[in-house]
Amino acid sequence: MTTDSALERIANWQDIASAPRDGTRFLAVVDGDVALVFWGKTSHVPIYGFCRADQGPEDADLCDPTAWMPLPPPPSA
Repeated sequence: MTTDSALERIANWQDIASAPRDGTRFLAVVDGDVALVFWGKTSHVPIYGFCRADQGPEDADLCDPTAWMPLPPPPSA
């Protein structure tokens, strides 16, 4: 698990407690890797949680991110 001091050393990473919970996609640290994540509702139980964008809301209870940051802007045309 990432410590507060480790988060402070990495620019722009924020504690997962402050992550958006409105379906906005963002980058997150999940099991030591960076993944595209969003907040969603599991389909099999009435629980909300974070899920990787490549898994979908039905797997929200399988994703436990520790830090997040907003997506960077897309490149200009």
